[in-house]
Amino acid sequence: MRRDVREPMATCSIPVVHTKAEADRLVLNSIKPAIKLLINRHNNKYSYTSQSDDNIMKNLELFDRLAVKFHDRILFVKDVGSESSEVCQWKFFGKGEKRAEVCCTSIVYATDKKQTKVEFPDSKIYDEAMSILRFEERGLCSRCGGEACSPKEAGPPPDGVSE
Repeated sequence: MRRDVREPMATCSIPVVHTKAEADRLVLNSIKPAIKLLINRHNNKYSYTSQSDDNIMKNLELFDRLAVKFHDRILFVKDVGSESSEVCQWKFFGKGEKRAEVCCTSIVYATDKKQTKVEFPDSKIYDEAMSILRFEERGLCSRCGGEACSPKEAGPPPDGVSE
């Protein structure tokens, strides 16, 4: 018995970069607004608070959910490089320029030591993600950047067909 294998209607691919230069190149060459999530677990200067690991996962999961929902309208880039001292940071770009930033990390001064605290400011992230859609170029093809792939205006309906 043969099963039909169907291709998914739409796929979501997220570039994973290791350097700021790679991320900048993607953002500058995109006609779409962009969201970049920097996750840098290489920064182990201080220990993490008890909730930090859970909050890193929540940030990653939100990034994935947004990417699945808006991949056709926003470029999503995951930066796993170690060039930054930040542990978790969201950046929002429109027309090739940084428009907003949400930093999820801070240093907490406990009684005996400093710790890195990773937060999950989901409402702020949602707000900035929806705001970045203002920079979307409506009517342009997401594949080629022009109007060549956009649907042509339909002419009058054929004889005998009413609108």
